[in-house]
Amino acid sequence: MVCVCASARFFEAHVVTSTYRALAVRVEIDHREAAARWVGVVDLASTTIGSVLSTCLVSIYAKC
Repeated sequence: MVCVCASARFFEAHVVTSTYRALAVRVEIDHREAAARWVGVVDLASTTIGSVLSTCLVSIYAKC
């Protein structure tokens, strides 16, 4: 399980970095900052939603 979590964290960081690099190449220079800002907002929102979902799942299925 630890390896799966570590792999997921690695791939998450890799996808975000690749997205920023793709933006730097494909988006016009006038719009790059706004596009990078939106990628950051979406990344933060998806991370928050994933944390809330995983917390709910753990609280439901793990009896401590």
